[in-house]
Amino acid sequence: MIPEAFDVVGVRIELLITGWIGVALILIAVALAAMDYFFGWDELGFVAGIFSGALGLVAGVVWIIFMVPFSGEYQHIYRVDGRVESVSNVLTESSGDLTRTPVITLDTVDRSLTIDDPRAVNLAGKDVTLTCRIEWHYQAADRYSCDIYAIGGAR
Repeated sequence: MIPEAFDVVGVRIELLITGWIGVALILIAVALAAMDYFFGWDELGFVAGIFSGALGLVAGVVWIIFMVPFSGEYQHIYRVDGRVESVSNVLTESSGDLTRTPVITLDTVDRSLTIDDPRAVNLAGKDVTLTCRIEWHYQAADRYSCDIYAIGGAR
C-alpha cells in the first residue's frame, strides 16, 4: 500500500527507454518487410527485417522482466515532502549485517526510506523533498528507495 504522502510524478526511466526501443525495432522490422514486399528487395531487406524484429522481441522480453511484479505501484516514481526525524543505518540485510546505505525516517511516511547519497547523513531535522520508488523483494518487505530532490526547499 502506497503511503498518502507519496505523489506520483512519473514512470521509471528504464521502462520508458526499453519500451520505446522495442516499439522502434518492431516498426523498423515491419517497414523493412513492407519495402521488401512492395519494392522487391533481395534477401537483404528480408534478413534485416527478421533481425530487427528479433531484437524488438528481445527488447519486449526485457521490458516484461522490468515490469515484475506487474503492479502499477512499483512502476512509478513518487515525490514526498517531510521533515527528517532520524538518520541511521539500522536496516539489516538478509545476512543480519547493517547496511552502508543511510536509512532515514520522515514525519510524513510510516516506513524507513533508504537513500544512496552521502549527503543523507546530515539531514536530521531538515525539511526535504525526495523522489522515491518502491522496490519489490521476493518474500520480503518492500523497500522505499529514494533520491534527494531538494533540501530545505532549495533545488
